[in-house]
Amino acid sequence: MTLPEEPNTAQKAALARLSKLHGSAFDTAYIKEMKTDHKNDVAAFKKESTAGQDTDVQGFATRTLPIVDSHYQLLLKI
Repeated sequence: MTLPEEPNTAQKAALARLSKLHGSAFDTAYIKEMKTDHKNDVAAFKKESTAGQDTDVQGFATRTLPIVDSHYQLLLKI
């Protein structure tokens, strides 16, 4: 697996949007971004834990999914 050396286009756009904000506007936008990211992460971890082809990666996804999901659940309360 090759890890990216820099943020992708969507991540760069999010950084640009967030870097222009301050105070409560930043907080609100940041939490919205984190909710979206965590929702996508939960879906990816679920998929990998049930349909993954590599048993080591599948095991990692299965063990880590509850942690990622708990973070997402906390974000939904904000």
